[in-house]
Amino acid sequence: MSQPFPASSLRNAALLYGVMTVVAVLLALPLERGLSVLALPESPVAWLIGLAAGALLLAATWLTERLWPRFRALGNTMAAQLGPITVRQALLLAVLSGIGEEALFRGPLQAALGVVAATVLFAALHGLGNRRLWPWPLFAAVAGAVFAALAWQFHSPWPGAVAHVVVNAVNLRRLGQRYSRGAATGTDV
Repeated sequence: MSQPFPASSLRNAALLYGVMTVVAVLLALPLERGLSVLALPESPVAWLIGLAAGALLLAATWLTERLWPRFRALGNTMAAQLGPITVRQALLLAVLSGIGEEALFRGPLQAALGVVAATVLFAALHGLGNRRLWPWPLFAAVAGAVFAALAWQFHSPWPGAVAHVVVNAVNLRRLGQRYSRGAATGTDV
């Protein structure tokens, strides 16, 4: 029987993404637009478009895994590193990461550095420097560009955060299921 996803990992994630959110607020304060870079969108449609964008990114993930063996191998490697994860744990990690990362990258970093620089930094955070995970920053760059476009369109990081939470929740759960089925391997990608 496999070990459950450790509570210490959830605590570490909460700490990391909590710090990211606090840094986002602190970086937003001196900006010309201040905390408005973290404001909720004015249009309720923005939330639905965030959900739709998340669904499209999930479809792209599914299709890419089927067409590109390296991306499928990446999923196996990530599943082996993640291990088993419950629905509740996947949802909690998705909410923490989606809010923390979008508040920082699509809030003050995008406002101060621009879309391209914030997206490149976002992609770099996702596995650059680990050759076993090299396709992950490519996906993160595409997803980050979608999240950035949502932030730009709606003047708010929150539609992108919705998309980000959807992508992470479903993909984390899928990785956990892959691990539980024994399909996950730690082989190089």
